[in-house]
Amino acid sequence: MSSEELRKKVAEELRQESTTLSSAYQSTKLLRIRASSEAKTGVARINERLLKEHGARSGGHVMVRHKDRETEMQVEARSELDPHEIQVNRSDLDKLGAQEGVRLDVRFPK
Repeated sequence: MSSEELRKKVAEELRQESTTLSSAYQSTKLLRIRASSEAKTGVARINERLLKEHGARSGGHVMVRHKDRETEMQVEARSELDPHEIQVNRSDLDKLGAQEGVRLDVRFPK
């Protein structure tokens, strides 16, 4: 079973308990964070195909969370990025209290 099939099954089970919880689960991805000197402060660079899969687009917003810190960031679509990665400015990485390479929760709009 692929991870995507597993995510769908988990979402179905969660939906029986709470549609809100199921929706939040489906719209959240764990992505590895990388610092990029090319990324502007407050902007998250994300793979273009991944954005389309989640109904998001360049110029929109995502919520990025690491442990107890969360921030809303504007999205910049980048076709060359790894779909399992998010790039942010070093100051945003520090603001989240995250080290490069850790996985963060990225919640896409519903």
